Amino acid sequence: MTHDTSSYGKWPTGCAVVSCAAIVGLVLSLGSITTAAQVPASGTEDANNWPQYHRTSNAWRYSPLEQINKTNVGKLKVAWIRQGGDITHGIQETPIVVDGVVYSITAQNRVAALDARSGKEIWRFEPRLDPLTKKVLFSPYSRGVTVGRGKVFIATVDGRGIALDQKTGEEVWQVHLTDFTNCHGCNFTSPPVLAGDVLTFGSTAGELATAGKIYGVDADSGKKLWEFETIKRDQKSWPGESGKYGGGGAWLPGTYESEGLLRNRQSGKEFCGRGPGGRQPLHRLGDCSRPKDRRVEMVPAGDPTRRVGL
Repeated sequence: MTHDTSSYGKWPTGCAVVSCAAIVGLVLSLGSITTAAQVPASGTEDANNWPQYHRTSNAWRYSPLEQINKTNVGKLKVAWIRQGGDITHGIQETPIVVDGVVYSITAQNRVAALDARSGKEIWRFEPRLDPLTKKVLFSPYSRGVTVGRGKVFIATVDGRGIALDQKTGEEVWQVHLTDFTNCHGCNFTSPPVLAGDVLTFGSTAGELATAGKIYGVDADSGKKLWEFETIKRDQKSWPGESGKYGGGGAWLPGTYESEGLLRNRQSGKEFCGRGPGGRQPLHRLGDCSRPKDRRVEMVPAGDPTRRVGL
């Protein structure tokens, strides 16, 4: 099935009410912006940006900025509101902010670049989703986009990866990765992870009655490089055919650390899995392949056949 992604929907220019589907900008007059230290500690680098889903490669999701704190947070005022379109399922994203531009994705996988100071739209993109998305358990949504290599990358609910030009929003490439038509859980609800020049896309799976998969894609060309099943197909772990129908969901974005965040391990690994509630440190994440083990499987971004267990 072909997909026409050149279609742009009409978004409302005004907003009568503030809803959960609106991007809200807040402002507080506190003088000049705090700059990062010359030699920032791990997790505090690039303080004035939120350049990736977890902000930094160690996935702390921590901002070191101190201008807004418990003594002045009550003085925040709304600076602008940007309505993202269809409010169905609201906004579940972590907006990406790079050099004063907010990259946002809302319901129906609509993407927009916004001026962070004014909320003014720089560009927008709306993919034409497969009509079968209307039969999915949930309305189309995404937890965010990925920005890098001069592009904005999105993963759609109908199983595609799409790259947009970071400056113009024009489509650069798209690739269909999953058998969305014949597989209920073969969709994407989270942004891909950029590991050097490789993008990794994790399918929803899990409770949607299919095994999870991770796909490797060349970030510049959109060429599919590899496909990795998170379920270890053995009868001890998954009796009968149970492995075909659930487990190993890969929807939570992983992390990529090219400088060797993990001690005594090779760099360039990506975690698949998570601990209870997603709150465990990286070295305690749950294993993707064995549901009862407390191990971690690390997957080299360029070679999914090599697995290193902790």
